[in-house]
Order: sequence, then C-alpha cells, then structure tokens
Amino acid sequence: MVDIHTHILPQLDDGASSLEESLEMCAAQEESGVEAVVATPHFYDGSEADAFLERREERLSLVAASLAARGAGLRVLGGAEVALRPVLHAHAKQLRRLTLGGTRYLLAEFPFAPIPMEDLFDYVELIFDQDLVPVIAHPERFSYFQDNYDLLNLLLEKGAVFQVTAQSLLGTFGPKAMQLSWAMLQADAIDCLASDAHEAYGRRGADLLTIRELLASQGVPEDQLARMLEETPGEIVADRELSDREIGFILPPKRFGRQRF
Repeated sequence: MVDIHTHILPQLDDGASSLEESLEMCAAQEESGVEAVVATPHFYDGSEADAFLERREERLSLVAASLAARGAGLRVLGGAEVALRPVLHAHAKQLRRLTLGGTRYLLAEFPFAPIPMEDLFDYVELIFDQDLVPVIAHPERFSYFQDNYDLLNLLLEKGAVFQVTAQSLLGTFGPKAMQLSWAMLQADAIDCLASDAHEAYGRRGADLLTIRELLASQGVPEDQLARMLEETPGEIVADRELSDREIGFILPPKRFGRQRF
C-alpha cells in the first residue's frame, strides 16, 4: 500500500511530536503493509515556502537516516497539505515545490469554514493553471460538501482527485462524514484512501490494514480496495496519469445511514 497523506514528520505540525513518535508511526505503517508514505505537513502561507521546505527536508533526512539505521524498508517522500486560502493567489508559483513527492499532484485542503461556491472552483482552477492536479484532502469532512453532494460531482467534472480519510468510513469523524464517504465509495469516486495519520494508533492512527480488513468484511470489493490503497496512490507518487475508470454520480442515500454493497 501507499499512503499519500500523513503527518509523520516530527515537530512540524500537529502530527508526530518527536522523532520517537515519528518512528513509531513509521513502524505502524510498515507493519500494516504500507511500502511508501508521503509526509504532508500542514502548509498555510505561500510567502514562507523556503523556510517550510528547509524544515521539512531536515526532518525527512532525520527520519530517513533513523529508518535506515533500523533496517526499515519504508520509503518516506516529501509533500505538504496545502491550505487553500486567499493568500495563495499571490504565491501560486510556489505550489509546484509542495507537491506529493515532486510530482504533478498537489494535496490541497479546503477551509473547514463555509466559503462561496465560486471560491472552491477558483482554487481548483488556480492549481490547474500551474499545470498541477489538485488532490482534495478529505472532502467528506467539510460541511458544505456534506450538505450539497453536487458540489463534489462538479469538482469531479473539472478533473479534481479525491482523497478520503479511511477512518471516515468507520464513523470516526461523525455520521455525516461517514455517510458522504460511503456515498463516494458507492459511486467509485474515491481515488485514494489515506490515513491522515497524526499518531501511530488510535483515532488518528496509521494502521490502514485493519481498516482495509474491516471494509472488506463489510462487502467492499477487493479490487476497489486495491485501487484506492495501492494502484492509484502508486500512480500518484510515480507521477503517472491515473488509470481510467467509470465513476458514477455521488448521491445522498434515501435514508440516514450508509449504502451497502
């Protein structure tokens, strides 16, 4: 498996608080069958790209050296979870430096507070204008998507890529996020499942294997799980075009609760 969204680097954001915790998270990833992760610390201010990248590279080197000393095989790549804020327009040229593993794919986080619909699409166009592909981080967790599934269908039409946090499918982030994530799964609209790990275990943990097994036990087809956890994230970190597939409309369920396979 390949995990494209983690907060695994020490002392950069609200993820790993120390090198020891970072290595514990790496061990949890490797134990669950993950071969590569992208470290995606939060990035908020385009004017501070140089300082951010310097700190990130220092932490990446530290973690890589520690993993090598332990004989671990996990690959840790550099990236960022880029907050989409108005200040970004003045620093759009910096976005390419923040992509997932130096590829064309940019992990982008919309604001949690409601924003005008036109702003959502302006941010997506801003990324495309830099010849990059927006990978929207955990869209299922935003209230404006939970209340209006058609916004996600419109973003799909524009070519946005969706990364859903695996724990959302289990209800960790509440019933609305669970409901939307299952609706996206039913439409085969999830490009990648990722951990968004902030800790080794627990609510924000790094154990994708347990979640994969739980989803399989609830009827999610293995080929769909493999695509979301292995194939598509593998294509992203290899900087390849994503394989074509048929995607349906994301539709609200007729009654409360997730749709079943």
